[in-house]
Amino acid sequence: MTLEYRSSFVFPCLFLQEADVDLKLDNRHLVIRDENTSKILRIRSYLMQAFRDHFFEHGYYEVVLSFTV
Repeated sequence: MTLEYRSSFVFPCLFLQEADVDLKLDNRHLVIRDENTSKILRIRSYLMQAFRDHFFEHGYYEVVLSFTV
């Protein structure tokens, strides 16, 4: 079996605002590696942890319900 290298293959830029939404969703494992996206996810993580800590300190518990799709 021989593998060919296609030099004419052009990878579409997934990180542009104008990129097709379906293309971004199909390749979201690549999109989250973008610098801006990873910063947003990091900030979201910090905020969610702050909310969890606040409510846990006040006697609340987080409940995650299972669901069927």
